[in-house]
Amino acid sequence: MEKHSRPLKCTIANRRFKKKKDSLMSTYRKLASRVRASKKTGSGTEEVFKPDWFAFEKMATFLHGVFQPRITISSEVNIIYLAIYKIRIIHSAF
Repeated sequence: MEKHSRPLKCTIANRRFKKKKDSLMSTYRKLASRVRASKKTGSGTEEVFKPDWFAFEKMATFLHGVFQPRITISSEVNIIYLAIYKIRIIHSAF
């Protein structure tokens, strides 16, 4: 019986760890989003949102590059690329 009790404890510890990690990440993402939004409004540096959550600065030091928003291409650019692609297909057929 002693054999089986150890993996069970480990599984419970892993679940607790994952739940805590998910909670920390959720709070970080929410606050980081508020910081980004406050920077986009054209506000001065004194008006940028500064979180006072205990873990924000520490997490930001190693997560900053991970949670940067991706650059998106506007739908107009996608339409232009699609038109160029269709033109190339038509010309390659001749």
